[in-house]
Amino acid sequence: MKLEESSDSTPSAKAVEEIVERAEAPTRMLTGGWGKAITGALIVMSLYHLFAVVATIPTQAFRASHLLFVMPLTFLIYPAGKGHRSHIPWYDLLLALLGIVTTAYILVDFNAFIERSVIPKPLDIVMGSGLILLILEATRRTLGWFLTGLVAAFLAYGFLGNLLPGAWAHRGYDLERIVGHVYMTLEGIFGVPLDVAATYIILFTLYGAIIDASNAGKFFVDLSLSATGKSRSGAGRGVLLASFLLGGPSGSGVATTVTVGTITHG
Repeated sequence: MKLEESSDSTPSAKAVEEIVERAEAPTRMLTGGWGKAITGALIVMSLYHLFAVVATIPTQAFRASHLLFVMPLTFLIYPAGKGHRSHIPWYDLLLALLGIVTTAYILVDFNAFIERSVIPKPLDIVMGSGLILLILEATRRTLGWFLTGLVAAFLAYGFLGNLLPGAWAHRGYDLERIVGHVYMTLEGIFGVPLDVAATYIILFTLYGAIIDASNAGKFFVDLSLSATGKSRSGAGRGVLLASFLLGGPSGSGVATTVTVGTITHG
């Protein structure tokens, strides 16, 4: 195998996108007004998170504002099934609106909201229950049934612990306690995973988008092969280095595998 030939056979960006789409959750291909609106929302979201790097925003408020962007965009970009990929049905618009309402509710009277987490009001319970259900549906659309079922099982464990035998049993918690903990504190929805997504992952995603737009992916592959290609194990080392350079910024294992996998073919 000649390394130069392998480098030239790297698939195009369009081919990579098609393979990634088959392996990961499909997204809508929107044009016209909706396409421009979603693009604009994503630009605003990106600028906001870049601003948050230097700004001082209360932790829970920042995580809630991050989710305020993510929830409606998820229902607008990811279809409920294999259909409706060229337009947005009415129920996804409704879900996107509910995602905005249940998340913005936290920010309307933020200080009072976080102080009543132990004794939530009826409206808090309604909003929190709605957001939990919306997150379950958003998880199903983007990551599939396995993680959704796992989260639902843990929620059920919180409700039904008094019915379980032996060491698995606990006294069980009511809806007020679960919503207060999951929705109104930093221990549930707005815990460490969301913080990592809002502060680190989104910045790497932006970096990956810049790399993709500037066609730097091919440069990374060529650089890796140039740095390691003269040794006996050059192809393997080149793949490892290219995977590191591409996979870190992009965050997509499928895209990285497809892009650098051609180096080791034949």
